[in-house]
Amino acid sequence: GIMPAGQERGALLPALEHFAHEMSAMAGIRCRLSSRGNFDHVSPEAGGHLFRIVQEATNNALRHGRARRVRITLAQRGDCSRLTITDDGRGCDIPAVLERAAGFGVRSMRARSEQIGGTFQLKPRGGHGLRVQVTWKTPPAPETNYTI
Repeated sequence: GIMPAGQERGALLPALEHFAHEMSAMAGIRCRLSSRGNFDHVSPEAGGHLFRIVQEATNNALRHGRARRVRITLAQRGDCSRLTITDDGRGCDIPAVLERAAGFGVRSMRARSEQIGGTFQLKPRGGHGLRVQVTWKTPPAPETNYTI
């Protein structure tokens, strides 16, 4: 995980694929990745930030939420891209987390989102679990589909 998204453009999806497999094998959870769109154009800098957001959100889901399932989704529509990490854990009191200036993990995810010109959202997920979402602008690219 020291060089998570590689040093070249287009390394984000393979890095996330590897991460999902490793989390499933090592943490004993079900970690799935799906993608809709083309993410070959994501720069190494943006890919690194996005990968670290996935790591932090997943680690929080396991450590604090006791999640058994995590889903990582990349989606692109026109010039808008979105990364979503959802889990089936216990969730948290989101207003309280955000009010108290949030922990280092939430602050770092927000800061990383802003570094790539994106927005960060933390939302409850239907009674249990959380949804972490990052949305950012990208140039349109040809669509491809990918599911693990």
